[in-house]
Amino acid sequence: MKIKPTFYFIFLFPVFFQAMAYYGYESSYFPYKIQEAPSEWYYKGIYQYRFLSREAVDMITALLKRIMTYENFPLKSYIQKKGTSYYHALFLYNTFFAVAVSWMLNFVLKNKTFFPEFNVKSRMLVVFVMTIISAFSQYVIVHYDNFAIFLLLCGFYFSFQYYHSDYSVKWMVLLNAIIVISTLNRETSCLNISFLGSLLLFNTPLNNKENILNVVKKLFIPVCSFILPYLILRLLLPQEEGEGYYFFESITLWSNLTGINQIAGWLYAIVFIRFIYFFIPTVNNRKLANYFLILSTPYI
Repeated sequence: MKIKPTFYFIFLFPVFFQAMAYYGYESSYFPYKIQEAPSEWYYKGIYQYRFLSREAVDMITALLKRIMTYENFPLKSYIQKKGTSYYHALFLYNTFFAVAVSWMLNFVLKNKTFFPEFNVKSRMLVVFVMTIISAFSQYVIVHYDNFAIFLLLCGFYFSFQYYHSDYSVKWMVLLNAIIVISTLNRETSCLNISFLGSLLLFNTPLNNKENILNVVKKLFIPVCSFILPYLILRLLLPQEEGEGYYFFESITLWSNLTGINQIAGWLYAIVFIRFIYFFIPTVNNRKLANYFLILSTPYI
């Protein structure tokens, strides 16, 4: 049976690069390799609301610990030498969603309205580059990033379907479900609202108040799908006094613009955005990207 080339880009390369990142550089992630459980700060402040992936990794960790109790388990000593059960659980969880991200990104790029020039080779090139960036830009290993990106891409896909189906209720329900689930994982779920808003504004004349009002109406339920779960989490998991976290975590505009790490982050963002624009040369696609960047500014 012949294996399709897309299989390598969507499945094998994400697994290969994730394995290199986790096990190929012994010194980089050494502190994580000896961790038995998540750091305490994952249960405090704003991080306690990002519990979905944390709990999933805890379940995988418990399963791996149970497997490691079997004396005759193959490669047991080798696996234990390479890291704790918690570290391996992080690898398995993040690798699974790295593959899922590649798969969903391929689906998103198949949209012929906004990516008409993209053939299979173009899609695989983008997937390949994004896979490398995702694997080797993890200067800190966390539970929720790859899952958050996967949910974000699912939201993009459902937004496209909602837009092309003349605003079908089915796709709106699916999009709202993704936003709710994503909110329990990370606040990046609000970027799905930004993307939907970009699509709604794409062909909407802004000189008409009625058109703008219609866009606001269509965004009302998705906004509620983000705000309500987040507020409920705030009520159910109140922050302890003195933790040093606030509703907006911390607003330090000046340090975000002047710190060395922040400046490096901004430079990385500029290069990354330029890379994205390289693959969307048409005016219409750039118009959509511009709307998305503007509407995403509050989160960024």
